Amino acid sequence: MHRQRPHWSYSSISQYLTCPLRYYFQRIRCLPQPTVSSGLVLGSAVHAALAEYHKGIQNGTGSRRDEIQRAYSESWNERDNSVIAYKDSESRQDLFDQGMALVDLYLKEPPPERIVAVEQPMMAPVKTSRGEYLETPLLAVADLIVAADDGLVVREFKTSARAYASGEAAASLQPTCYVHAVEEAYGE
Repeated sequence: MHRQRPHWSYSSISQYLTCPLRYYFQRIRCLPQPTVSSGLVLGSAVHAALAEYHKGIQNGTGSRRDEIQRAYSESWNERDNSVIAYKDSESRQDLFDQGMALVDLYLKEPPPERIVAVEQPMMAPVKTSRGEYLETPLLAVADLIVAADDGLVVREFKTSARAYASGEAAASLQPTCYVHAVEEAYGE
């Protein structure tokens, strides 16, 4: 079995900062999760559908709605063997339909232009405040990177019902990780 190089990611750093014990159980001890949150299933399926759509644009072939819906359904169905923790007001079918409706809304928007990368893994060294490099690099996987007249733009797609507060995105750890990785990978 191929073993991936040890690395940090936004999600692992965030999990450690939020709950070191959960980080230990999940990422060090690799204990199985008793449930998967419905939000994670929804977000993964929407990301899979949008990646299919963006890759079609990027390679010039386009993606039909049925191909996008297939990517969405396949991602959703990968979790069918897991115990999905739905909120009291949710059902599997309602949440599935809600996610596809989010994808359909996105498809009605003008398509992104000048796509540079879709779900592209980027390894970047991590430097301490003393200028020393850590042995373990950062792995970032941005949803979409597009070229703009003034440089590259990283687009992340969120399915959370909660919107970021003013200034929250600028202070968040995730954009910081992605900006660092893009600078290292693309030099801008």
